[in-house]
Amino acid sequence: MKLNNIFVFVAALVFFATGCGQLDVGLDLEGGADAEVNSVGFTQTGMASYYGVGDGFHGRRTANGETFNAYGLTAAHRTLRFGSCLLVTNLYNGRKAKVRVNDRGPYSGGRILDLSYGAAQAVGMVSSGTARVSIEGISCSAPATTSNSGGDASAANLAPATDNVQCKIFLSTAPAANSEISVTIQSRVGDTTRPCGKKLKLLGSGSAAQAKEIAAVDMTSGDGRKTLKVKASELEGLSHIFAQALDSKGERMGESAAKQLQLTAAGS
Repeated sequence: MKLNNIFVFVAALVFFATGCGQLDVGLDLEGGADAEVNSVGFTQTGMASYYGVGDGFHGRRTANGETFNAYGLTAAHRTLRFGSCLLVTNLYNGRKAKVRVNDRGPYSGGRILDLSYGAAQAVGMVSSGTARVSIEGISCSAPATTSNSGGDASAANLAPATDNVQCKIFLSTAPAANSEISVTIQSRVGDTTRPCGKKLKLLGSGSAAQAKEIAAVDMTSGDGRKTLKVKASELEGLSHIFAQALDSKGERMGESAAKQLQLTAAGS
């Protein structure tokens, strides 16, 4: 009799533990026991930050298992359910963007929201790094009411251009210290300045080479503008420099006009 009672007790414990384990996993996938079931009508005001450029998060997994796109319109929130859509308003400038929650955080500084880099661009808080915002849970099918000036909250206008998309490349130079010149390369798709392709190459031509590669920079992060410091010694025998944008296959997506080198005078 005692053995039977022990067996029943142990079986009940196993069933209970297994059931709790499954329940905990389910809650964790939804973001924790405090996750909101429905965010529509949810409101909150506080400080927001952003992430995704220069911190190694672009291309990594978010808390809901997606691949993080720093240039998309997404956000990390501590408790709101994954897939929730929020209308974020920068209270300093009135700019708005609709974002989707796909990550968890922030966990420091008393902040309520961590925006992707693209969303931070849309609401105009990249330069400041943080901003006081209000967030409102909305239906994901509802259009975002925007009051942006000088920026477009469309994710398509913020993400890097993919293969087979032509872009415009602009190049300018200026003198720098220690026998260097400063070279600024800007990529533009349509009328929007944004990253173009996977790689940007700075090339030179002249008596020493018809197409010498001077430098190459990654274009999968940033805002489409890169400034390089080039030593004059690397430009010997070159009379002109120009820039090319390349896609993931190494195919050219765009090329700047050639810029004549003036190593002893200011560039433009």
